[in-house]
Amino acid sequence: MAFAMKGSGELRAFIDGFLGSVPGAFIVLDKEWRLVYLNSDALRLFTGNNESLIGRPLEEVYPRRFSHLISPQTIRGLLEGKENTDDRYSNDFRKWFRISAYSTDSGIFIRLEDITLEKAANRSRIINQFSVDRAGDMILWFKPNGHIIYANETSSKSLKFDRRELASMMVTDIDPSFTDNKWAAFVEDLRTRDSVVYESSLRASNRSFIQVEVSWNYMVYYGEEYLIASARDITERKRAEKALRESEEKYRVLVENVNDIVWQIDEKFVYTYISPQIYDAWGYTPEEVVGKTPMDFMPPDEAEQVSKSLEDVARKRDKLFMYENQHIRKDGRIMYMEVSGQPIIDENGVYRGYRGVARDITERKHTEVALQKSEASLARAQFLAHIGNWSWDLGTNELEYSDECYRLLGYKPGEIKPVPFDFFTSHIHPDDKGSFFNAIRESIQDVKPFSIDFRLVKPDGTIVYMHDDGEVQYDAWGKPVRMFGTVQDITEHKRAEEALRESEEKFRKFFDIPLIGAAITSPEKRFILVNDKLCEMFGYSREELLKTSWDKITSPEDMPRNLDAFKRLMSGEIDTYTFEKRFIHKNGSIVYVLLSVECIRREDGTVDYLISNYNDITKRKHAEIALQEAKNQAEIYLDLMGHDINNLNQIALGYLELANDQLKDDKVRELISKPVEVITSSSNLIENVRKLQKSRTHGLRIEAIDLNDVLSRLKTHYSKVPDKEVHIELTSSPNAFIMANGLINDVFSNLIINAIKHSNNAKPVNICIRLERVTGVKELIKVAIEDNGPGIPDEIKNKLFTRFQRGNTKATGKGLGLYLVKTLLDDFHGKVWAEDRVQGDYTRGSRFVVTLPAVEK
Repeated sequence: MAFAMKGSGELRAFIDGFLGSVPGAFIVLDKEWRLVYLNSDALRLFTGNNESLIGRPLEEVYPRRFSHLISPQTIRGLLEGKENTDDRYSNDFRKWFRISAYSTDSGIFIRLEDITLEKAANRSRIINQFSVDRAGDMILWFKPNGHIIYANETSSKSLKFDRRELASMMVTDIDPSFTDNKWAAFVEDLRTRDSVVYESSLRASNRSFIQVEVSWNYMVYYGEEYLIASARDITERKRAEKALRESEEKYRVLVENVNDIVWQIDEKFVYTYISPQIYDAWGYTPEEVVGKTPMDFMPPDEAEQVSKSLEDVARKRDKLFMYENQHIRKDGRIMYMEVSGQPIIDENGVYRGYRGVARDITERKHTEVALQKSEASLARAQFLAHIGNWSWDLGTNELEYSDECYRLLGYKPGEIKPVPFDFFTSHIHPDDKGSFFNAIRESIQDVKPFSIDFRLVKPDGTIVYMHDDGEVQYDAWGKPVRMFGTVQDITEHKRAEEALRESEEKFRKFFDIPLIGAAITSPEKRFILVNDKLCEMFGYSREELLKTSWDKITSPEDMPRNLDAFKRLMSGEIDTYTFEKRFIHKNGSIVYVLLSVECIRREDGTVDYLISNYNDITKRKHAEIALQEAKNQAEIYLDLMGHDINNLNQIALGYLELANDQLKDDKVRELISKPVEVITSSSNLIENVRKLQKSRTHGLRIEAIDLNDVLSRLKTHYSKVPDKEVHIELTSSPNAFIMANGLINDVFSNLIINAIKHSNNAKPVNICIRLERVTGVKELIKVAIEDNGPGIPDEIKNKLFTRFQRGNTKATGKGLGLYLVKTLLDDFHGKVWAEDRVQGDYTRGSRFVVTLPAVEK
């Protein structure tokens, strides 16, 4: 700007006429920096009146306390700088001023403009921008053509698009309910209505849909049209509404199908009628209720209150509409009733009482109480999850808190205003102050946001963990002027992290126990983690195992079975499997292992990883193999011995019987009969041993056998013993089936032979066999074999079935007969014992009792 004036007088006249009405403080200097003009706002900065200041150098008269505003040095800095303006804060005025300085041929023009409101507006704009960017709802700005020009962080996170991607998209890209025509019609409608709210679904980048409640607003700014959408994710709300609708529908169906109680009371509130449904509700019959009042069935306090209410209602002749009260059932339980009714007015207009219906709402009342508790818990949970926001003025060093920020820090909202920054930092835990200040300093120096966790000591001494996010605001010259941020209580999160660390440490200690091998493997069969014991077991280093997979070191013979179990686990059919398998040691030897595998699944059911335990059973397997080989060898020797000795015995018997037939001398024949008996006993002994072997090795097939047939055949066979008079009596029983094999014949054959062999040769042998079915906890077949022999003393009875144990008898034998009986019956899940035929007198004969589980044929 240039002015063609002859002197300062002309300049002052020009200024008064041209600038006198412009707001703000104006100061004009001539070329020698002398005051030429001050308006009324400028005079407030100086000491003295207008006339005393005009013509004097600025250096002499400028107020020293405003040196940062209008000192010569300040003005020269503006004139010499790139910009002729600067914004500065005055502590005296507690205001912001914009200082402008321009030099012309006619002089120097200085203006101080109060921009405090502008600064406040800018600060509000920045706070609003920050709040919008960090808002919990999705906020998007559209042009009338449907183009997205702004999307906040929540929009990006919810829709899974980058914010730059969203800024290049159209409304139809995220809201498929819009077509071009529908969008155009919607824009026209919104121009008319200014705002509209409705529910819709937005499409995310992964093609999923998010249910939202969208609030649209129309705005014109500087001639440009904008459509602003605020979309709130209502997915959970919709689920809750659906659950609520379903619950209400169930309740409606229930109410419609339960008969209400119909009642009638007279003008004194005495029941004159009540329907039979009262019995199901209260436990009383109608006869027990009629003649009494409703208050007779209520708690005392409730009865007093209801009585007053009924009197008031009856006096006004009002209707009873869903009137709730408590009743006491006959069993003493409290129940809630919902009562509706209307007054009874006879034809003469006289009030006669009330008639209505009552409904049991006990369950609903309980539900309401539970719902209230649930809502209170939900409100509390939401309160605890709030995030506070703050603003720090770096010039004044003061903080501004949101209400939630106060609460999170342990104060009532607004309890301290303003909040000095030093006051806030005094609550930071001493051990965390260094890292906190470093984060602030780096954020300012490196021009980047900060994010930090630290501990805070509340006024009551409670230590909590806080998470703070913030960023710095700079002025036009790059000077930091303010910081904004949010703070959140993460104490529970920190505790959870600590618990997780402790859990992982416990798992590590368990994993590294040197008793068994342990590994974590991937769904691709590769080793992810192995302990030292597994490395020692297979002979590989940890690095070697981690480079391979378990199928590479599995014995080929075990792979089909292992892969089958692994496929079933991966498909979700099973979650664990355990079996013995063989691995190949690094040196080529076989390692036998009892393997246990359990899978850990992701939320979608797929396998994340597998935990395996390897118990080395190599020594046990070698011992089992050696034992089996020894057993097989012994059986070979037993078969050879039994076969060859039996052949030799048969040859010897043949020759002895031939010789016996040729001899005439009875004494010689008696001598020959002795070795015949010995050889026969030897053959029987070998046969019994072979039968024991078959029993132990389960060499015979188990099937249903009728003991009637077995005992009948044995009776026929042993009734014709040479040189013995034997009488056998058999009492049969129908349906006497058991599960056994052919060796069951030997059980009862040995018992019958035992009775014959140990009998007195001087008298006949009488044997009684009784077969019966016994019913009890289990169905049993019982066989009792009695004889009239010499009997068995009590001290011998318990030893009879022991190997090679014999009683005092002259009969020949090796003591294997009864042991064979006991062994075979054990295999058939049966029992055997000996007792006296006549209780208390063993000399009058013995009784052998056998029991076996019965089966149905």
